[in-house]
Amino acid sequence: MLKKPLPLPDIHQIRHLHGRVGRFRFLTVVMVAMIALRPFLGGFFALGLVTDVLFLLVFFSGVYAVKGEKGAYRLGWVLALTFAGLRVLDLFGWLARVGPFEKALVLLFLLLTLHNIYRQIQAEERVTMDLIFAACCSYLLIGMVWAHAYYFLEWLQPGSLKGLEPAAGDDISEFTYYSFVTLTTMGYGDILPVTKQARSLAILEAVTGQLYIAILVGRLVGAYVGEPREDQ
Repeated sequence: MLKKPLPLPDIHQIRHLHGRVGRFRFLTVVMVAMIALRPFLGGFFALGLVTDVLFLLVFFSGVYAVKGEKGAYRLGWVLALTFAGLRVLDLFGWLARVGPFEKALVLLFLLLTLHNIYRQIQAEERVTMDLIFAACCSYLLIGMVWAHAYYFLEWLQPGSLKGLEPAAGDDISEFTYYSFVTLTTMGYGDILPVTKQARSLAILEAVTGQLYIAILVGRLVGAYVGEPREDQ
């Protein structure tokens, strides 16, 4: 008997998959580089520009990661270009005290990106490497979102966190450190929440981190178990 020829892959499906592969991986790498390198490069003017470039890469790679959602894609570009313009104005001293407005833009962008990446994770039916990187992106984005929440809390109510560097100002690195220590429930104790509002945020972040891991692992395991096997 003649065997049936294998069906040819759909060219549109190939292009769709090709466009999806790697975008979450790139965003994960950029975010890890941003978190790891910024404290070491922030003391140098020229290298400080490099850290700003890394932050812009986080924006642009985040926009690329959600390009499947037209509305989010366009809004992401608006936020990214606005942030880039503010950084240029701040660099040349043409606009003073743009820190809180910048942080508000970043927070909105992080929430937008997190929402769309989580939707794509839920929509996937197969566990792929890019799906795993999407999960990593979401976890890092959650930590960054809470870091900005602590920034605005300290901005509105100074002294909410004890142990911050005196010259923290508009720098987000101290809040990023405290956020990820809380998210992972490590609790070093060098920075402490001393107000009711700060303690409430710390509790919510710690619970969010634990629930995210439990729910996400369950989602990935469920998707993997549900995949058809060649030997069945």
